[in-house]
Amino acid sequence: LALSLAQAGSRVAAVAAIQALQPQADREARDFAACVAACLELRAPELLPGLHQESPVPEAVEVLWGMASMHHVDARHEQLALQAVARSPATAAQAARLVWAFARLQTIGDPAVAKLAEQALGSRSSQDVANCLWACSRLTVGSKSSVGRAARNTRAETAQAAANVAAAIGTLGVSSPPALARALWLTSRKGCPKAFVESTLVALGASRRLRAVGRLLCRTMPRNALSVSSFSTALQHAPALWGELSTFFPAASEHRALCEMMWVAAGQQQSVLCAGLDATLPLEGKRQLHLLRHVEQTATRACPESVLKHILEFASHNQWLKICGGSKLKVLQSACQELDSDAHVLEFGTYISFSSIAMASSHPDLTVTTLEAHPISAAVALRLVRWSGLESRIKVVLGPSDLSVAALDVVADLVFLDHSSRRYHMDLQSLIRNEQLSPCGLVVADNVLSPGAPLFLHYIFQQPFDCRLYEVTEFMMEIVPDWMVVARRLPAECGAGFAEVPAAELRRCALAVHRLCMRSMHEVIEQEEWVANAARVRSVCTKSFGAKLTSSLQRV
Repeated sequence: LALSLAQAGSRVAAVAAIQALQPQADREARDFAACVAACLELRAPELLPGLHQESPVPEAVEVLWGMASMHHVDARHEQLALQAVARSPATAAQAARLVWAFARLQTIGDPAVAKLAEQALGSRSSQDVANCLWACSRLTVGSKSSVGRAARNTRAETAQAAANVAAAIGTLGVSSPPALARALWLTSRKGCPKAFVESTLVALGASRRLRAVGRLLCRTMPRNALSVSSFSTALQHAPALWGELSTFFPAASEHRALCEMMWVAAGQQQSVLCAGLDATLPLEGKRQLHLLRHVEQTATRACPESVLKHILEFASHNQWLKICGGSKLKVLQSACQELDSDAHVLEFGTYISFSSIAMASSHPDLTVTTLEAHPISAAVALRLVRWSGLESRIKVVLGPSDLSVAALDVVADLVFLDHSSRRYHMDLQSLIRNEQLSPCGLVVADNVLSPGAPLFLHYIFQQPFDCRLYEVTEFMMEIVPDWMVVARRLPAECGAGFAEVPAAELRRCALAVHRLCMRSMHEVIEQEEWVANAARVRSVCTKSFGAKLTSSLQRV
């Protein structure tokens, strides 16, 4: 009657019916559940039936469930519920509901709750298991309730119980594995201990529940770095996981997550070539995978010259690659010959590692750290470096240049700038400010004229550098002119900022270059447009820098 009245909107009558039921000691479990449901309908936690020292488990479950649903914290009732469970064991379904309620109420520092979670895994309901997993993810998070505060010293025992729960997941006979993935997705969003996610992924992977893992990673990877490291751990224990994942990426919009997984797979020395990837990746990703297949099928292993040869062969006969080849490669290798025997190179813009392999192979003791922002390029580069046999001398680092450089503990003897030209001057500034460029170090910059780096020229001409500009042509696009800068740092105090603010015309030119580069990521730019852009950049730079520019130009 109370529930019917509440659902009908008769609040006064429903409240009277609830109050009439409360004093009855012989109330049945279903009446009690209906009473709690009526309170939920009325959103009136103060009307919830009270627990006492002898309350049975079913009543404790209903009350705690109602309190949690309405976010009504009452430490006394939480303790009475735990006492009820201690007197009489709860069923798996009851344990699952209690664990969820305790987690919602943040009574999560008590090891008794963790033990309930282990018991709840016996439930046959996938929803119960999902609720249990969500609750377990919060077992080691701070607590607001008095029970949680009183149990702060039991965190180690609680964490062990959470690990036991995760280990048991692999043997669950749950009829709906997607429920597990859904629960894990909820847990990974906020406040989930890393160890719990990792151990759960390992358990699922070992039990061949790869679809559940795949759904979880697809939903979390684009916005959750925790999933990347968790996937890495799971891959170590279940190598077959990577080969199954391509089926979870039906939309091109999800390719970033797939690319990050490819990077992790490459780091674990797994093949990044699995079935179905070509239909998922964008055009540039497909091109790089085709290149990797070509090299691994045709090039001699542990022979850098063979790898370079077959990369050039692929670019000549299949699909064009924006690599530092032809006359540009001569300039780069010539700069490497100026270095001492134990020199270190820092490269910005790995792409497919062509220039990294070329530099390392041209100088017997040279070591290279190369930075790449895109995961698929980094994964392919890492595979090609290993195929060349140079993994001990070339280190591929994934991440944006500004963040990656700050985390590196290196001093470079040569810096090769071959990434986004609009960042050349900013990244060089950071290196000088952080003393990561040696006092007489070399700076080599590609693509200074096409697509263009006018702000970089403005910076380098005002700093103590001995600059040489080489007139070259774009690789396999002979009608497109380009410049490469080779600048040696002079033994003088270097400023970390501009001596003068760049002129408005230089800034407008840099913006036009950036817009053209953005277009080239989504559409094919004809060679004639690149030629026109180079002419525009040359005109602006000649007008801005005058004799400094013309006196330093050399032909290769």
